[in-house]
Amino acid sequence: MAETAQERLLQESGYSKTAIRYFIEREHVGQLPDATTTVSYKGPCGDVMDFMLKIDGDTITDVRFDAIGCAASFASGEALSRLVEGMTLEDAEHVTEHDILNHLGLLPDEKIHCTKLAVRTFRRALYKYLLEMEGQS
Repeated sequence: MAETAQERLLQESGYSKTAIRYFIEREHVGQLPDATTTVSYKGPCGDVMDFMLKIDGDTITDVRFDAIGCAASFASGEALSRLVEGMTLEDAEHVTEHDILNHLGLLPDEKIHCTKLAVRTFRRALYKYLLEMEGQS
């Protein structure tokens, strides 16, 4: 498959092939109508990310996200979604920005903060769910 101009520009800017693929494919981007919990968070850079989680028992069975932001925001959200889908809540709580970077391979230095946006938004969704469950017991 021939490389597009967009892919070439992203690669020249310091994005890994995985990050570029995640930005373009956006497999986990969209709504999750039967989400167990949903949260929106605006990061310090101004990007906004939404995370929607479907939780069954103590396992994250489905994840969707959306963002108003740059390629790194979408790549980070996609990487995090792929990492936590199928994990227990306890294991997912420990996913870090470093895990996202290791999964993606490379982001431009000035875009590393996007991994924090993904983790912060995801954890807010997770903690919102846990607080709701705590309130029901």
